[in-house]
Amino acid sequence: MRSLLPALLLLSLAAPAPLAAQAVFPPGQLGSVLGRMVTDKSGDEIGRIVDLLVDADGRPRVVVLDVGGFLGIGMRRVAVAWRTLRFSHDIADPRITEDFTLDEVAAAPEYHGADQTVRVLGAAPK
Repeated sequence: MRSLLPALLLLSLAAPAPLAAQAVFPPGQLGSVLGRMVTDKSGDEIGRIVDLLVDADGRPRVVVLDVGGFLGIGMRRVAVAWRTLRFSHDIADPRITEDFTLDEVAAAPEYHGADQTVRVLGAAPK
């Protein structure tokens, strides 16, 4: 048993086996959306992405935005359909634009959590 210990230790330090299937993305091709600011088509800031809701198949369906308020006071959360977002293809300026205006998003029902009924602005058809 004592003679197996060094061999087991060497095996644990060895590089992990390569994955059977993997994708490789060069720098700049992927990015996180959480925490990013969303603007309307005229460039007005609508809100910051604070959550992303996916369906049972793992597809993004709804993005939750913090909207309104000043210095964090009076902020509220609004759910908008993922399909209404437009992503810039410019790596130097990776903007996220919303189809709706600031006023339309501000008038949307408040989001209270995925464990309650979610009313989505611009909901995608089923």
